[in-house]
Amino acid sequence: MKYFLLYTALFLASTTSINSQITYFDTIYSRDNIQGELRSGFYYAVADTSKSSGFKIYNKDEYYFISKNPVVTMEEVDTIYKQYQSIIEMHVLIFKFNETATNHWSDFTERYQKRQVALFLKDTLVFVATIAGQITDGVSWIAGDYSEKEIDNFKILFEKEIRKRKSLH
Repeated sequence: MKYFLLYTALFLASTTSINSQITYFDTIYSRDNIQGELRSGFYYAVADTSKSSGFKIYNKDEYYFISKNPVVTMEEVDTIYKQYQSIIEMHVLIFKFNETATNHWSDFTERYQKRQVALFLKDTLVFVATIAGQITDGVSWIAGDYSEKEIDNFKILFEKEIRKRKSLH
């Protein structure tokens, strides 16, 4: 609880200084205070350097606190596909958002440059990246220390989650 309050205060102070008002998030969460299953999607993330209460990233020794609500959910993803990027010599997973999510994503990535975003698949923190700049075209991808088989498995699981979420709406 001590760490959660500290990170909440730091988060609120840094967000307020950027925008003078909080529009996306009013608090962040640790794994201890999330109730129920997380919605798969992209969340604002803050590093948990104590490695005590945050969510552990898949196959890494890194932990993060996240925003209460996702910025983009899986039902807002139009397409997901795998592609080989020869420049970085690895397979990547590419997400193409619908129009509403594209607008949210553009606004979010403009406001939170140099901050982190996390990608969750159900209750698994799959990926965390630093936002380098505004993304206006609604296309984002993940790449990292994943084998091609892991990328294929993530693609299958994300596609299932996308179909499931879209069928509920």
